[in-house]
Amino acid sequence: MSKIYIFGWHSHFGKDARPSAKQAFVEPLKSYSKIKIIALGQTSYHNFDYDSLLGEPLVFWGMRPNQKILENSNHNITWVPMYDSLVWRTKRWWDKLPKNLKIISYSKKIADLSKVCGLKTLQVKFHLDPKKFKQANWVGKNKIFYWNRSGLLTKEQVIKLCLELNADTIVFRNKLDFSAHKSQNMTFGNNINGTRVIHMKSSLNHESYMSLLSSCNIFVAPRIFEGIGLTFLEAMASGMFVLTPNKPTMNEYIRHKLNGFFLPYKMYKRNYNRTLTKIEKFTGIVIKPISILPKNYSFKELSRLPLKDIADRARSSSKYGYKQWIKTLPSIVDFIKKD
Repeated sequence: MSKIYIFGWHSHFGKDARPSAKQAFVEPLKSYSKIKIIALGQTSYHNFDYDSLLGEPLVFWGMRPNQKILENSNHNITWVPMYDSLVWRTKRWWDKLPKNLKIISYSKKIADLSKVCGLKTLQVKFHLDPKKFKQANWVGKNKIFYWNRSGLLTKEQVIKLCLELNADTIVFRNKLDFSAHKSQNMTFGNNINGTRVIHMKSSLNHESYMSLLSSCNIFVAPRIFEGIGLTFLEAMASGMFVLTPNKPTMNEYIRHKLNGFFLPYKMYKRNYNRTLTKIEKFTGIVIKPISILPKNYSFKELSRLPLKDIADRARSSSKYGYKQWIKTLPSIVDFIKKD
Protein backbone atom coordinates (compact mmCIF):
# COMPACT_ATOMS: atom_id res chain seq x y z
CA MET A 1 0.00 0.00 0.00
CA SER A 2 1.64 3.27 -1.13
CA LYS A 3 1.68 6.23 1.21
CA ILE A 4 -0.01 9.59 0.67
CA TYR A 5 2.00 12.62 1.86
CA ILE A 6 -0.20 15.53 2.97
CA PHE A 7 1.31 18.99 3.41
CA GLY A 8 -0.38 21.80 5.31
CA TRP A 9 0.29 24.84 7.45
CA HIS A 10 0.97 24.41 11.17
CA SER A 11 -2.47 25.93 11.78
CA HIS A 12 -3.96 22.76 10.27
CA PHE A 13 -1.44 20.07 11.21
CA GLY A 14 0.65 21.47 14.05
CA LYS A 15 0.11 21.44 17.79
CA ASP A 16 -3.31 22.82 18.83
CA ALA A 17 -4.30 22.94 15.14
CA ARG A 18 -7.84 23.60 13.94
CA PRO A 19 -9.74 20.30 13.55
CA SER A 20 -11.06 20.83 10.01
CA ALA A 21 -8.20 19.30 7.98
CA LYS A 22 -7.87 16.16 10.07
CA GLN A 23 -11.60 15.69 10.51
CA ALA A 24 -12.62 16.39 6.91
CA PHE A 25 -9.69 14.80 5.10
CA VAL A 26 -6.89 13.01 6.94
CA GLU A 27 -8.81 10.75 9.33
CA PRO A 28 -11.40 9.56 6.76
CA LEU A 29 -8.66 8.54 4.30
CA LYS A 30 -6.71 6.48 6.84
CA SER A 31 -9.02 3.52 6.32
CA TYR A 32 -7.99 3.36 2.66
CA SER A 33 -4.33 4.38 2.59
CA LYS A 34 -1.24 4.96 4.67
CA ILE A 35 -0.99 8.68 5.44
CA LYS A 36 1.87 10.93 6.48
CA ILE A 37 1.12 14.55 7.35
CA ILE A 38 3.84 17.20 7.12
CA ALA A 39 3.23 20.54 8.84
CA LEU A 40 5.00 23.49 7.22
CA GLY A 41 5.78 27.07 8.14
CA GLN A 42 6.80 29.85 5.78
CA THR A 43 10.47 28.78 5.78
CA SER A 44 9.96 25.02 5.51
CA TYR A 45 7.35 25.57 2.78
CA HIS A 46 10.09 27.02 0.56
CA ASN A 47 13.00 24.84 1.73
CA PHE A 48 11.45 21.37 1.96
CA ASP A 49 13.12 18.82 -0.33
CA TYR A 50 10.05 17.91 -2.36
CA ASP A 51 12.17 16.05 -4.94
CA SER A 52 13.02 13.46 -2.29
CA LEU A 53 9.38 12.33 -2.69
CA LEU A 54 9.42 12.25 -6.50
CA GLY A 55 6.86 9.74 -7.74
CA GLU A 56 4.94 9.66 -4.47
CA PRO A 57 1.37 11.04 -4.27
CA LEU A 58 1.62 14.50 -2.69
CA VAL A 59 -1.33 16.51 -1.42
CA PHE A 60 -1.32 20.18 -0.44
CA TRP A 61 -4.17 20.95 1.95
CA GLY A 62 -5.26 24.59 1.71
CA MET A 63 -1.83 25.95 0.82
CA ARG A 64 -0.98 26.39 -2.84
CA PRO A 65 1.74 23.91 -3.96
CA ASN A 66 5.23 25.37 -4.00
CA GLN A 67 6.10 26.89 -7.39
CA LYS A 68 9.24 24.73 -7.75
CA ILE A 69 7.26 21.53 -7.43
CA LEU A 70 4.62 22.81 -9.85
CA GLU A 71 7.34 23.33 -12.47
CA ASN A 72 8.37 19.67 -12.26
CA SER A 73 5.80 17.70 -14.26
CA ASN A 74 7.15 14.41 -12.86
CA HIS A 75 5.53 15.08 -9.48
CA ASN A 76 2.10 13.65 -8.71
CA ILE A 77 0.45 16.66 -7.06
CA THR A 78 -3.05 17.18 -5.75
CA TRP A 79 -4.20 20.51 -4.35
CA VAL A 80 -7.16 20.89 -1.99
CA PRO A 81 -7.94 24.63 -2.17
CA MET A 82 -10.40 26.38 0.14
CA TYR A 83 -13.07 28.73 -1.18
CA ASP A 84 -12.55 31.38 1.50
CA SER A 85 -8.91 31.91 0.49
CA LEU A 86 -9.59 31.95 -3.28
CA VAL A 87 -12.86 33.85 -3.49
CA TRP A 88 -11.22 36.77 -5.32
CA ARG A 89 -9.19 34.69 -7.81
CA THR A 90 -10.34 35.08 -11.41
CA LYS A 91 -10.51 32.55 -14.24
CA ARG A 92 -7.44 34.19 -15.69
CA TRP A 93 -5.50 33.28 -12.53
CA TRP A 94 -6.78 29.70 -12.63
CA ASP A 95 -5.87 29.38 -16.31
CA LYS A 96 -2.19 29.89 -15.43
CA LEU A 97 -2.05 26.81 -13.18
CA PRO A 98 -0.19 23.84 -14.74
CA LYS A 99 -2.55 21.26 -16.24
CA ASN A 100 -0.84 18.37 -14.46
CA LEU A 101 -2.12 19.75 -11.14
CA LYS A 102 -5.11 17.83 -9.77
CA ILE A 103 -7.82 19.56 -7.74
CA ILE A 104 -10.00 18.16 -4.96
CA SER A 105 -12.68 20.73 -4.23
CA TYR A 106 -14.98 20.93 -1.21
CA SER A 107 -16.90 23.69 -2.98
CA LYS A 108 -18.93 23.45 -6.18
CA LYS A 109 -17.97 27.05 -6.94
CA ILE A 110 -14.27 26.16 -7.07
CA ALA A 111 -14.87 22.83 -8.83
CA ASP A 112 -16.80 24.50 -11.66
CA LEU A 113 -14.03 27.04 -12.21
CA SER A 114 -11.29 24.41 -12.03
CA LYS A 115 -13.01 22.23 -14.62
CA VAL A 116 -13.52 25.15 -17.01
CA CYS A 117 -9.78 25.79 -16.82
CA GLY A 118 -8.99 22.22 -17.88
CA LEU A 119 -7.73 20.90 -14.54
CA LYS A 120 -8.44 17.34 -13.42
CA THR A 121 -11.03 17.94 -10.73
CA LEU A 122 -12.81 15.86 -8.12
CA GLN A 123 -15.65 17.61 -6.32
CA VAL A 124 -16.51 16.23 -2.89
CA LYS A 125 -19.14 17.14 -0.33
CA PHE A 126 -18.16 16.61 3.27
CA HIS A 127 -20.72 15.78 5.92
CA LEU A 128 -20.48 14.89 9.60
CA ASP A 129 -22.15 11.83 11.12
CA PRO A 130 -25.23 12.96 13.09
CA LYS A 131 -24.90 9.86 15.28
CA LYS A 132 -21.84 11.46 16.85
CA PHE A 133 -23.75 14.60 17.84
CA LYS A 134 -26.24 15.12 20.59
CA GLN A 135 -29.57 16.12 19.03
CA ALA A 136 -30.69 19.66 19.80
CA ASN A 137 -33.39 19.98 22.47
CA TRP A 138 -36.53 21.81 21.34
CA VAL A 139 -38.42 21.54 24.65
CA GLY A 140 -38.98 24.94 26.24
CA LYS A 141 -37.54 28.26 25.07
CA ASN A 142 -34.89 28.69 22.40
CA LYS A 143 -31.16 28.78 23.03
CA ILE A 144 -28.97 30.65 20.53
CA PHE A 145 -25.30 30.06 19.73
CA TYR A 146 -23.35 32.96 18.20
CA TRP A 147 -19.63 33.52 17.74
CA ASN A 148 -18.88 37.13 16.86
CA ARG A 149 -16.04 36.16 14.56
CA SER A 150 -16.39 38.60 11.66
CA GLY A 151 -18.88 41.20 12.84
CA LEU A 152 -21.84 39.86 10.86
CA LEU A 153 -24.31 41.12 13.45
CA THR A 154 -24.31 44.36 15.40
CA LYS A 155 -25.02 44.44 19.11
CA GLU A 156 -28.50 45.83 18.43
CA GLN A 157 -29.22 42.99 16.00
CA VAL A 158 -28.16 40.35 18.53
CA ILE A 159 -30.60 41.91 21.02
CA LYS A 160 -33.38 41.87 18.38
CA LEU A 161 -32.63 38.24 17.52
CA CYS A 162 -32.93 37.15 21.15
CA LEU A 163 -36.24 39.01 21.45
CA GLU A 164 -37.85 37.71 18.25
CA LEU A 165 -36.83 34.10 18.92
CA ASN A 166 -37.92 34.27 22.55
CA ALA A 167 -34.50 33.06 23.58
CA ASP A 168 -33.97 31.81 27.10
CA THR A 169 -30.18 31.74 26.61
CA ILE A 170 -27.52 32.92 24.19
CA VAL A 171 -24.09 31.30 24.19
CA PHE A 172 -21.88 34.14 23.02
CA ARG A 173 -18.24 34.28 22.01
CA ASN A 174 -16.52 37.53 21.13
CA LYS A 175 -13.34 36.69 19.23
CA LEU A 176 -12.92 38.56 15.95
CA ASP A 177 -10.76 37.39 13.07
CA PHE A 178 -7.75 39.58 12.25
CA SER A 179 -9.57 40.97 9.19
CA ALA A 180 -12.60 42.25 11.15
CA HIS A 181 -12.78 45.88 12.27
CA LYS A 182 -11.95 46.17 15.98
CA SER A 183 -15.01 48.34 16.61
CA GLN A 184 -17.11 45.27 15.73
CA ASN A 185 -16.17 43.81 19.08
CA MET A 186 -19.15 43.66 21.40
CA THR A 187 -19.74 42.99 25.07
CA PHE A 188 -22.79 41.93 27.03
CA GLY A 189 -23.51 41.53 30.68
CA ASN A 190 -25.06 38.34 32.01
CA ASN A 191 -28.55 39.24 30.79
CA ILE A 192 -30.12 40.73 27.64
CA ASN A 193 -33.69 41.80 28.43
CA GLY A 194 -34.36 38.47 30.15
CA THR A 195 -32.12 36.33 27.93
CA ARG A 196 -29.31 34.76 29.93
CA VAL A 197 -25.85 35.24 28.41
CA ILE A 198 -23.28 32.45 28.67
CA HIS A 199 -19.88 33.81 27.71
CA MET A 200 -17.51 31.49 25.86
CA LYS A 201 -13.85 31.97 26.64
CA SER A 202 -11.75 32.93 23.61
CA SER A 203 -9.26 30.13 24.41
CA LEU A 204 -11.91 27.41 24.57
CA ASN A 205 -10.83 23.98 23.31
CA HIS A 206 -12.96 22.11 20.77
CA GLU A 207 -14.40 19.66 23.30
CA SER A 208 -15.70 22.49 25.50
CA TYR A 209 -16.93 24.32 22.40
CA MET A 210 -18.98 21.28 21.37
CA SER A 211 -20.40 20.96 24.88
CA LEU A 212 -21.76 24.52 24.68
CA LEU A 213 -22.98 24.01 21.11
CA SER A 214 -24.96 20.93 22.15
CA SER A 215 -26.87 22.99 24.72
CA CYS A 216 -28.40 25.17 21.97
CA ASN A 217 -30.97 24.72 19.20
CA ILE A 218 -30.34 27.83 17.04
CA PHE A 219 -27.01 28.57 15.36
CA VAL A 220 -25.87 31.80 13.70
CA ALA A 221 -23.02 31.17 11.24
CA PRO A 222 -20.02 33.39 12.08
CA ARG A 223 -18.52 34.09 8.64
CA ILE A 224 -19.88 35.29 5.29
CA PHE A 225 -18.17 32.45 3.38
CA GLU A 226 -16.21 29.33 4.33
CA GLY A 227 -13.57 26.91 3.11
CA ILE A 228 -15.56 23.92 4.30
CA GLY A 229 -17.65 25.32 7.15
CA LEU A 230 -17.18 22.88 10.00
CA THR A 231 -19.10 25.09 12.43
CA PHE A 232 -22.38 25.17 10.51
CA LEU A 233 -22.02 21.49 9.53
CA GLU A 234 -21.74 20.60 13.22
CA ALA A 235 -24.90 22.61 13.86
CA MET A 236 -26.78 20.90 11.01
CA ALA A 237 -25.72 17.45 12.20
CA SER A 238 -26.97 18.39 15.68
CA GLY A 239 -30.41 19.27 14.33
CA MET A 240 -30.15 22.99 14.99
CA PHE A 241 -31.95 25.80 13.13
CA VAL A 242 -29.09 27.36 11.16
CA LEU A 243 -28.96 31.02 10.08
CA THR A 244 -26.29 31.66 7.43
CA PRO A 245 -25.23 33.97 4.60
CA ASN A 246 -26.28 32.95 1.10
CA LYS A 247 -22.65 32.29 0.12
CA PRO A 248 -20.41 29.23 -0.39
CA THR A 249 -20.03 26.87 1.18
CA MET A 250 -23.23 27.36 3.21
CA ASN A 251 -25.49 27.74 0.19
CA GLU A 252 -24.11 24.50 -1.24
CA TYR A 253 -25.66 22.61 1.70
CA ILE A 254 -28.61 24.74 2.81
CA ARG A 255 -31.86 25.40 0.99
CA HIS A 256 -33.64 28.49 2.23
CA LYS A 257 -36.47 27.70 4.68
CA LEU A 258 -36.15 23.98 3.95
CA ASN A 259 -33.15 22.96 6.10
CA GLY A 260 -31.86 26.38 7.12
CA PHE A 261 -32.36 30.11 6.62
CA PHE A 262 -30.39 32.72 4.67
CA LEU A 263 -29.91 36.13 6.26
CA PRO A 264 -29.62 38.95 3.67
CA TYR A 265 -26.04 40.03 4.36
CA LYS A 266 -24.52 42.46 1.87
CA MET A 267 -21.12 41.43 0.53
CA TYR A 268 -20.14 44.95 -0.50
CA LYS A 269 -20.70 46.13 3.08
CA ARG A 270 -18.43 43.39 4.40
CA ASN A 271 -15.76 44.40 1.87
CA TYR A 272 -16.16 48.06 2.83
CA ASN A 273 -15.53 47.23 6.49
CA ARG A 274 -12.42 45.22 5.63
CA THR A 275 -11.13 48.22 3.65
CA LEU A 276 -11.67 50.44 6.71
CA THR A 277 -9.60 48.03 8.78
CA LYS A 278 -6.70 48.32 6.32
CA ILE A 279 -6.99 52.12 6.16
CA GLU A 280 -6.91 52.42 9.95
CA LYS A 281 -3.96 50.04 10.20
CA PHE A 282 -1.77 52.00 7.79
CA THR A 283 -2.95 55.57 8.34
CA GLY A 284 -4.48 55.68 11.80
CA ILE A 285 -7.64 57.23 10.34
CA VAL A 286 -10.67 55.81 12.14
CA ILE A 287 -13.91 55.43 10.17
CA LYS A 288 -16.92 53.70 11.68
CA PRO A 289 -17.89 50.42 9.94
CA ILE A 290 -21.42 49.81 8.66
CA SER A 291 -23.89 47.01 9.36
CA ILE A 292 -23.41 43.99 7.06
CA LEU A 293 -27.02 42.94 7.61
CA PRO A 294 -29.57 45.66 6.71
CA LYS A 295 -29.53 47.95 9.73
CA ASN A 296 -33.25 47.72 10.47
CA TYR A 297 -33.66 44.00 9.76
CA SER A 298 -36.31 42.81 12.24
CA PHE A 299 -35.99 38.97 12.35
CA LYS A 300 -39.80 38.86 12.74
CA GLU A 301 -40.17 36.34 9.92
CA LEU A 302 -38.24 33.80 12.01
CA SER A 303 -40.90 33.73 14.72
CA ARG A 304 -43.46 32.55 12.14
CA LEU A 305 -41.38 29.68 10.75
CA PRO A 306 -41.54 26.01 11.85
CA LEU A 307 -38.03 26.17 13.30
CA LYS A 308 -37.94 22.61 14.64
CA ASP A 309 -39.16 21.12 11.35
CA ILE A 310 -36.45 23.00 9.46
CA ALA A 311 -33.85 21.90 12.03
CA ASP A 312 -34.99 18.27 11.78
CA ARG A 313 -34.53 18.43 8.01
CA ALA A 314 -31.01 19.80 8.54
CA ARG A 315 -30.15 16.72 10.61
CA SER A 316 -31.81 14.42 8.06
CA SER A 317 -29.88 15.99 5.18
CA SER A 318 -26.68 15.53 7.20
CA LYS A 319 -27.53 11.86 7.73
CA TYR A 320 -28.02 11.29 4.00
CA GLY A 321 -25.00 13.43 3.11
CA TYR A 322 -22.74 11.50 5.48
CA LYS A 323 -23.63 8.21 3.78
CA GLN A 324 -22.74 9.75 0.41
CA TRP A 325 -19.49 11.18 1.80
CA ILE A 326 -18.35 7.75 3.04
CA LYS A 327 -19.01 6.28 -0.40
CA THR A 328 -16.68 8.86 -2.02
CA LEU A 329 -13.61 8.07 0.12
CA PRO A 330 -12.16 5.25 -2.06
CA SER A 331 -12.49 7.47 -5.14
CA ILE A 332 -10.62 10.28 -3.34
CA VAL A 333 -7.69 7.95 -2.63
CA ASP A 334 -7.71 6.65 -6.22
CA PHE A 335 -7.77 10.23 -7.57
CA ILE A 336 -4.77 11.22 -5.43
CA LYS A 337 -2.65 8.19 -6.28
CA LYS A 338 -3.34 8.15 -10.02
CA ASP A 339 -0.82 10.08 -12.14
